[in-house]
Amino acid sequence: MSGLESATKAAKTIVLFLTQRSGKAKATKNSNEAEYRAIFDNLVSDLLVVLFWPEWPAASLLLGIICKFMVSTVFSMLPKSYMYRTLARSRHLTT
Repeated sequence: MSGLESATKAAKTIVLFLTQRSGKAKATKNSNEAEYRAIFDNLVSDLLVVLFWPEWPAASLLLGIICKFMVSTVFSMLPKSYMYRTLARSRHLTT
């Protein structure tokens, strides 16, 4: 396993851990979920601050994984009919 693969695996583990602990609903159910949401929010804020600092090269890796995870989560919540219409529309625009 290369250095980038192990860093990606570690980043995915961190993102998955924090998102699982922070709950899926908008409203927090208990104080633990609120604490993990605050940790996740602060992590994203801090990563955005250090994104272009040479001392923090993994910031872009973590932010990329967070964005991919969030987009995939949103798409998994959409009804399939909406996804098919969106796909058909995007194919129509590209041809």
